[in-house]
Amino acid sequence: MSNYITPVAVIIGSIVIGAAIFFQGGTATKTAALPTLPRTAEAPAAPLPAISVAELRRTENGRVYGNSDAKITVVEFSDLECSFCARLHPTLKRLVDESNGTVNWEYRHLPLPNHVNARTGAIASECVAKFAGNEAFFKFLDGLFKTIIPHSGTLHRTEALALGVKPADYDTCITDPSIAAIVDNDLSVAQKAGGSGTPYSIIIKEDQSLEPVIGAQPYQFWLERIK
Repeated sequence: MSNYITPVAVIIGSIVIGAAIFFQGGTATKTAALPTLPRTAEAPAAPLPAISVAELRRTENGRVYGNSDAKITVVEFSDLECSFCARLHPTLKRLVDESNGTVNWEYRHLPLPNHVNARTGAIASECVAKFAGNEAFFKFLDGLFKTIIPHSGTLHRTEALALGVKPADYDTCITDPSIAAIVDNDLSVAQKAGGSGTPYSIIIKEDQSLEPVIGAQPYQFWLERIK
């Protein structure tokens, strides 16, 4: 009987190890790299946030893509070093571009602590907006989301200067506490709105009702939500 014990133990041990790998996402390395919330098309619905429409929209320095008078707004809280945010970015641009002016998109910052240069990148984007305008701000986002992460301060500066920001202006702005405060305020609003991972979006509908959305949802998902 002892001849069967060892093979059986090996088989059982293999099953346990295999199950552990399966539920942890394949490998320990992959598990460590996964975000804290599911952000795929199968992501669960988020609870309604305890926040007002007025709090969701910036009263100053709004970074809005699309028609400012649109009936529907998607407020996205995003992180420039988040690969899922990079996936969602062109989807929201397409949603706005094909909406005939009925939808706009307000970008707000939610730099996650495990992305070491995300906050610096967010500050850099606000410097671009300050000195080169709203269109340059979104071009800066476009450029960073197409590059390999993590980003660097050198990349942020290079991209900003390429968009017309003067070197002296950028170097002063990147350490300006008032610019950093814009990013930190977005972070506070995101947390109040229920955002603990990225991308986290809230649709403000025509009747001013709110619908939170977790993750990099596909284009068809958004079309169904803005009807």
